[in-house]
Amino acid sequence: MRVKEREEFTETLNAALGEPLTEADLSSDPDYETPELNSYKDGTDGKVPFVPDIDGADADMYDQYVGAYVELPTGDKMQTGKVISQKRGADGDVKGVANTNPILDSRTYEVEFPDGEVTEYSANAIAENMFAQCDMEGNQFLLMSALVDHKKDGHAVEIAD
Repeated sequence: MRVKEREEFTETLNAALGEPLTEADLSSDPDYETPELNSYKDGTDGKVPFVPDIDGADADMYDQYVGAYVELPTGDKMQTGKVISQKRGADGDVKGVANTNPILDSRTYEVEFPDGEVTEYSANAIAENMFAQCDMEGNQFLLMSALVDHKKDGHAVEIAD
């Protein structure tokens, strides 16, 4: 049955679009030949330059928090803020010590909220909230603490069902 349906489908296509092209039909076209392109080379010696893996990067070399948007507690509510910079002391040095383990990272950051307020947060507070709100693929989600003012009508499925 399926073979017959496929044959009918093919016949319908051929009737609507015409017969399929063949190798002979294409050989008369001057643009038919596949072009031969020169190989790409990185630099004059043809060697690919070494690019370090970001997973092996030093915590001071790459700062994964600056520029990130994260939901953080501000007073009695959660707000989305943007990490704008590392906090620096009067001498211009970064406050805290970087570490690839977020628990041991003691740096502090300035976070700007939509109302313009800039607040100081520790790296591990930012990391904790980032990990709580994202999965391994970087998809963001928010945790819910409670349902308020819930009602159901006759369309809801009963627990017994």
